[in-house]
Amino acid sequence: MYIFAFTIIFQDSIQAITNMSIVSNFDEALITLFVIRAILYMLRELGSNYRVLKMPKIAGKLLILVGLFWSIGIISCLVNSSYKWFDLLMSSFLMIKIYLLISSIIIAPIKNERFEEFVHAVLFWGKVSFISGLLNFFFPTAWVKLVPYTFVYMKNGFSSAMGFFIHPGQYGWFMLFVANIYYARYICNGKEKKDLYRFIAYACVACLSMKVKVFVGIIVILAFSNFFLQNKKASIKNISMAFLGIFLVFGIFRGIIQNAYSMYFTDDTGSARYALLAGSLKILADLFPIGAGFSKFGSYYARINYSEWYYKYGLNTVWGLQPGQVWFGTDTFWPMIIGETGLIGLVIYILILLLLFVDLRRLWKKVEDNRVRVFLCMGLFALLQAIAESSGEPSFNSSPQNVMVGLFIGYAIASAIYLKTCGAS
Repeated sequence: MYIFAFTIIFQDSIQAITNMSIVSNFDEALITLFVIRAILYMLRELGSNYRVLKMPKIAGKLLILVGLFWSIGIISCLVNSSYKWFDLLMSSFLMIKIYLLISSIIIAPIKNERFEEFVHAVLFWGKVSFISGLLNFFFPTAWVKLVPYTFVYMKNGFSSAMGFFIHPGQYGWFMLFVANIYYARYICNGKEKKDLYRFIAYACVACLSMKVKVFVGIIVILAFSNFFLQNKKASIKNISMAFLGIFLVFGIFRGIIQNAYSMYFTDDTGSARYALLAGSLKILADLFPIGAGFSKFGSYYARINYSEWYYKYGLNTVWGLQPGQVWFGTDTFWPMIIGETGLIGLVIYILILLLLFVDLRRLWKKVEDNRVRVFLCMGLFALLQAIAESSGEPSFNSSPQNVMVGLFIGYAIASAIYLKTCGAS
């Protein structure tokens, strides 16, 4: 299980070390195996008597919405763009794979003891990453020599921590992900101080990545936990503490936050991320209401095949988005959703996230089993963090986020639905 967790978490690092492109498809292969497992599970449950298969309602609703989203992306590409069938189908799979994973686990639940072993393994690699990130932050030059696939990434005079990951963004995400596991335990397990201290420690180390999306994630998690999950009263003290925390974060990391805002929302720097946002809004208007289609804007296949829409909207002249130099072609998420599936796809995607959020929160309030409540809390935090991260990267599509988030959300919902019998297969 420790090797399994290591392979998921450090998939990109393994690829960087081995230089084997096949490693980059590990998450897709894993999700495909889970889908096959779910299909076999349903066939076994159906049995020889041709009984009516009872699928959990949440899985059925999720698959319907995902099917609609998938159809919009396929149809819009066939209608509005040039395409290659293989690239179109592969790109469409990348867009929905996390939800196929979640649905598969809800349909065919994982054994309780197996998932608990997996969580222990994740926390172990969290400890390893905690130490490696500190060493990387304080001794960046020596760290790059020790781990040659890493690099010195300076922000505001500091070297961003990335530990054994290939980028500070991945490191910051994983450290906050681990922090949220401890925070979920703190909330649900009698508020033990050691879990709170661990949350604070890992959240602080996550900030060493110097990524704004990490700061946003911390604020979102704390705000949701205090005012919505635990239903704390919105007293003057609590509101004042919340604003004080936000002002402190903005004061300390003001330069990083302002730079990120400029990159995404202003044309002052001529950034690729702003160009992708502006381009997606033009597509939204010109190809209303279904967009350009999968593999055509802001996605992996739009980058490797260089979409014709980049020429139409002048993205081919933007540094980092030029033909043969599309280094930042997958640095955004919501412009990809808007550009490829239009208004209809955007609405459906938001409904998918709302469905998962509402169901996780409903189950958390309904279930009394404390062990299950902990995992539901973890699932909620994983979803909220992924949404916060999506402001700066395709967190629902890329590894290791998509597999980790999918596993935690899927298991959380399944454990609540099946409760005592979760993990029959």
